[in-house]
Amino acid sequence: MKKFFAILAAVFALALPALALNIPEGAIVKTVGNPDVYVVKYLNGKSYKRLVLNPQVFESYRHLKWEDLVTVDQATINSFATSDLVRVDGTTEIYRLTPNDDNGSKVLVTDTESLDLNGVYTINSVDFENYAEANVAANLTGPYDIYKIIDGDTLTVSIDGANKTVRLIGIDTPEIASSYTAAQCYGIQASQAAKDKLAGKKIYLEADPVSGDKDKYDRLLRYVHLEDGTLFNKCMVEEGNAKEYTYAGITYKYQSEFKTAQTSAATARKGLWSVCRSK
Repeated sequence: MKKFFAILAAVFALALPALALNIPEGAIVKTVGNPDVYVVKYLNGKSYKRLVLNPQVFESYRHLKWEDLVTVDQATINSFATSDLVRVDGTTEIYRLTPNDDNGSKVLVTDTESLDLNGVYTINSVDFENYAEANVAANLTGPYDIYKIIDGDTLTVSIDGANKTVRLIGIDTPEIASSYTAAQCYGIQASQAAKDKLAGKKIYLEADPVSGDKDKYDRLLRYVHLEDGTLFNKCMVEEGNAKEYTYAGITYKYQSEFKTAQTSAATARKGLWSVCRSK
């Protein structure tokens, strides 16, 4: 299906400019060599993009026309914040979406206070039904209370009556000052960002068989998910509070997503990418 999407998009992209300097509200865009198509929007001084999963979803929106597809460069695509928040037309519930090739998963957001509601897209039922209800219980353990935030990539979690240290898979944040190491650029900010995002929250943990259960320091290796479906590890990279980290060349589950998030954060000079000389 993605192959069909790419071929169809490429046909209409041939006659379009390689760079769009003025992208209008509601435009549909893609980059050369990438089949992903996005719908863009502007609200309150911010710009957003949302992935269109497949041709059937695209064609279910009768106002979208393939001949209007605009091909832009990667820097232009990166200048739009990615939105994964939606509501179905005529409803009030907000869902967080996770694409997976031509389909994906969705989870109802129960805590909307910390969300950027400007980035919520209104979608139709065809689009919505291409995302299956996420089965949290099948993939994650929890919910757990957080005992302590050690730094941006390490925390202590209360599990079955015991406090266990968890090292986040796939990310690395600058160090804060300790008896073992000196403070690094953006270490304090990254640690504070973790505290701000996790304060008072219950979390779910996800293991990755490829990474193993524990590291050499006997810390649990896990992905951290919030109750609203947010993948905390990825969020830290997206906002420039952490770098993507591949240990020993291991291809972990979310590696591709984290690397893409880092590219976008670095291009937009978010967080540590704006102030730290060593990139």
